[in-house]
Amino acid sequence: MSLGVQARVMPRLNNRVDYEEDERIQAVRQFIPRCVFDRVGCEDGLNGLRSYRRAETAQGTLGPRPLHDWASDYADSFGLMAQGLYAAPRYAVDVRVNPRWAAPS
Repeated sequence: MSLGVQARVMPRLNNRVDYEEDERIQAVRQFIPRCVFDRVGCEDGLNGLRSYRRAETAQGTLGPRPLHDWASDYADSFGLMAQGLYAAPRYAVDVRVNPRWAAPS
């Protein structure tokens, strides 16, 4: 709030957790090209996003679900933001973004 952002809690978009994960990942894929990051100030978050990956199966191949480790918190929070601001703008009604934070056009 001290940064000028008023936020609301986004309601669940679907009752199936696996569907929500897929939707969140797709929202990030669409949203991230529009983002600009401060390399120093966002270092931990960027490391978390880079480290987010799929879990391995017992056979050593990549499975369909994400691995839930330390990077999950970073990726899930960024994904929820992407859903709220980009993929589901109807839920972002009360969010005001400071124009100084926006990427140059």
